[in-house]
Formats: sequence, C-alpha cells, structure tokens
Amino acid sequence: SAIKIVKQPTTSFGGKPEEDDDRFITRVSERLRHKQRAITAWDYERLVLEEFPEIYKVKCIAATDDNNNPADAKVTVVVIPDISNTTPLPEEPKAPLYLLKEIKDLLKKYTSEFVEIEVKNPEYEPVTCTMEVVFSGESSREGEYINKLNEELKQFFAPWAYDQTVDIPLGRSIEESLVINFIAQREYVHYVADFEFKETIEMKPDSILVSAENHEITAVAEPDSYGIGYMVIGDNFIVN
Repeated sequence: SAIKIVKQPTTSFGGKPEEDDDRFITRVSERLRHKQRAITAWDYERLVLEEFPEIYKVKCIAATDDNNNPADAKVTVVVIPDISNTTPLPEEPKAPLYLLKEIKDLLKKYTSEFVEIEVKNPEYEPVTCTMEVVFSGESSREGEYINKLNEELKQFFAPWAYDQTVDIPLGRSIEESLVINFIAQREYVHYVADFEFKETIEMKPDSILVSAENHEITAVAEPDSYGIGYMVIGDNFIVN
C-alpha cells in the first residue's frame, strides 16, 4: 500500500544543507587560511564549525598563567549546539558526549601531538535575584505578580530559550543595575528595593549566565523604613 504519512518525532542531526556559491566561497577561503591545521584559536573554531553543522558557536581558549601569558600547550574548545530546530528550546544547550568526542578526535588530526585538547560544553552559572517589591496592583494578586516576575526574569537571563534567533553569549557579565531597570519597567511593579545577586558571580570565558529556577521575591507594602533618605537611586531604590 502507498505511504500515507511520514512523521519525525525527534530533532534531526548530522545533516548538512546543500552548499550554495556563497557557502562554497566561504569554505574555500577559510580552508586556505587555516590550511587544515589548527594553530590559532581561529583555526580551531573554523575547523569545528566547518565539519559540524550541528554546532552553533565555538570558542577556543588557550591556557594562560597567573599573569595572563601563554602557558602549557593546552587548548580548551567550548561548543554550543545549534538549537534552532529543537522543541522545546533549552535554557542550557549542551552537546552530547559522543559529539564532544568526535570534535576532539577531528581536532587531534590537525594539531601537534604535544597539544592537549579539551572539548566541553559551557559552564552554565545560575543567578538568583533577591529583592523586595511593591506591586502596583491589588495586594490579593501579589502571588500572581511574584510568579509572573519570576518567569520574566528567567526569560531575561536566557532569552534564547524563548526565541531561537537570539544569540547565546559566552563569558558575558551582567550588572545589577540592568536587572533592576528591567524589573522596574514591568507595568505591575511600583518599585523594587534591596536588590542583590545571591551568588558571587565570577565570570569565566567558558561560562554563560542563566536564571535560577526561583528568585527570592518578597512582596511588601510601603514600609516605613524605606524613606527617600534611606535608599539610593540606581542602587536599592527604583521608581517605576
């Protein structure tokens, strides 16, 4: 009998799109530059991207000493998989172990035998925000507002999990003031006070900041202790 329907229950992997003229020119130009040898960080990154279309971003990190000078012959290659065809979009994209091994095996073919290569996923660093918030709506809806703000903060820290066209930044830091301003712009927030990150954030070149599952949000009324002289604009007092 004739085939009536074909379904694909899981995401495709390992395939390559047909090469058009622009892709061909780019590939040849890059191959002429790295000459199928991995010497510079750029070489490592382009070799991986050329051979593994399922990888979206690569960052090569050379080992350095305490003074940030080149150190031992060790190279760390951090990869982020392409999530454009993944459902649902993951907050912490990670390449499977077999793919990390395949990438390492490829790079070993094109580099010195004395170079130690590590291929890994990014380190995802969850950030927990603690704060007190005066909401604009009725006090009976404070639980609803807390849940909504918590979800919007998760989207703020990891927008790629909600929109596949958004870049996933490696090694990005974030200032508390940016998060405070984001919160203050919510239409249901009157003001936010005593904001801080619960964790000490030490950014590394292989890390990505993401949201904790739950932030510590306390709904408060207009407290007596929060007078204008008590708080500092842009520090612990933001008016919407």
